[in-house]
Amino acid sequence: MKEYITYIYNEKPPWDSVPKADISCFQWESAEKYRPEAYAKMCFVRNSGVYALVMCKEVAPRTQCKSLNDRIYEDSCLEVFLSFGSEGYINIETNSEGVWLSEFGDRRADRRLLSEITNTVPTVTPIRDGAYWGNEIFFPNELFSELYPDFQGVAEGNYRGNFYKCGDLTEIPHYGSFSPMGNWELGFHDPEHFAYFTVKEETE
Repeated sequence: MKEYITYIYNEKPPWDSVPKADISCFQWESAEKYRPEAYAKMCFVRNSGVYALVMCKEVAPRTQCKSLNDRIYEDSCLEVFLSFGSEGYINIETNSEGVWLSEFGDRRADRRLLSEITNTVPTVTPIRDGAYWGNEIFFPNELFSELYPDFQGVAEGNYRGNFYKCGDLTEIPHYGSFSPMGNWELGFHDPEHFAYFTVKEETE
């Protein structure tokens, strides 16, 4: 399992100053491989929440899903999984138009749509930059407080999660991750293979 080191800031920093995690581990491939360039960044902002940036180099991403909580993983999809405790983890899956699916639970089975649990949901802002597409995702502290009873605000510590690029119904299905995953049956929903997210205080 890989480690991603990031920082707590007093306000949202420029993305150029935030460490990058390359989404470059591809698994469960067929004979025809497709490995688009993709990466993620994440930062914690005191008294605010967690920001994530996910980006991919694709000129014509598949974008068929138009509704909240649709089957986004069938499109060209960028995903963030994040856990603050043993109660479970959040997954959010996004396409190039900023349409998203998000759930919460402790495993692949029995997950619940986030929108069914709380009215406090992430904010997803689509980005286009030449051949790159992506999304900026904001998870407010209030969301974590509702999901994790012991959450006291973003703080230094060791958390778990992962970043993904996939597309079940794209021309060539593909399954990329930051930290490599395990068996196909569990897919990306395999917490034992999540990366370690180490969060430190900003030093500059």
